Amino acid sequence: MNPWAGLASYEDPQNAEYDLKFCGRDYDSYDVARLIMGNVFVTLYGKSGIGKTSLLNAGVFPELREEGFTPLSVRLGIRDEKNPKSFQRVVVDAVEQVIKKYDVIDVVSEQCDQTSKDFLWNYFARRRFYDKNEEQTIPVIVLDQFEEVFRKDRDEAEILLRQLDYLNDKDHALDACEVNGLAYRYEQNFRFTVSIREDDLYRLEDSLDNCYLPALKRNRDRLRSLSEEDAQKGILIPGEGLFRPEEQDDIVKRVIEATRQKGDDSISTNLLSLICNRLYNDCKNAGSEYISGSFVESFMKGNPIERFYNEATKGFSDKEKEYIENHLVDSNGR
Repeated sequence: MNPWAGLASYEDPQNAEYDLKFCGRDYDSYDVARLIMGNVFVTLYGKSGIGKTSLLNAGVFPELREEGFTPLSVRLGIRDEKNPKSFQRVVVDAVEQVIKKYDVIDVVSEQCDQTSKDFLWNYFARRRFYDKNEEQTIPVIVLDQFEEVFRKDRDEAEILLRQLDYLNDKDHALDACEVNGLAYRYEQNFRFTVSIREDDLYRLEDSLDNCYLPALKRNRDRLRSLSEEDAQKGILIPGEGLFRPEEQDDIVKRVIEATRQKGDDSISTNLLSLICNRLYNDCKNAGSEYISGSFVESFMKGNPIERFYNEATKGFSDKEKEYIENHLVDSNGR
């Protein structure tokens, strides 16, 4: 099995079909997980393709589970357009799909108006959630690729943001009370994390300003490019046993140099994973047991990115290719 995901995101290991080693983001995984645990609303942003989804799925989610949280990811930009649900209804359904057991507590009357600013607050205030071990848990709802909601329906996105702001306000907690003879105290038994492209962060900013929701501008983390040390881990740990010890340093250096971005010299996360993925495939197709220095040299001379592009667009019309090249290629030619 290919140990690198290529351009695909790394999946949550609890649900993944293949057990891939997610490496090189240990500190980021720890820091983001702690930020989420300590705050109701967190924004994670970074360049497109830098690995936000992979970090959350394969790095942060396992950290959260160890601390008794139940993470789940939601793509609000993907929904059935023939029978669309509100964004907040999608969130509620996603929670109930992952967390099968919860108690409904009639501490407040049920709010059925999905556009009301207290709709999500009401949903969480009336529930206690339990994991598969019958332990009380806190759902962590990750709204991945959040930039999509602004392209779908900005007005609806702002309804959701107002509800998230209402959730975020500690003044809306309930005093200790008794319900059906049992002691009850409502606390913020949820966490929300928005993941958004850095280029689209202004869309979120504009909506927060438009709705006057300054509290949602706090608790942000910018995911940076891989360091050289982390890039080495991303190559060597999944590729354990594939490189001869006397050659691996030179191979790692060559691969990293091929993934540096023009202009700022940063290491491209998705390009690193793609090159390693293709290198492994070519090596196995050649019947070689090891990825040798000479094989890497030959691989790089063959322009693997151009070859990948040509294979990926095989069967596309000239018009489709022209659109891709004119509108979807970045300033680095990628």
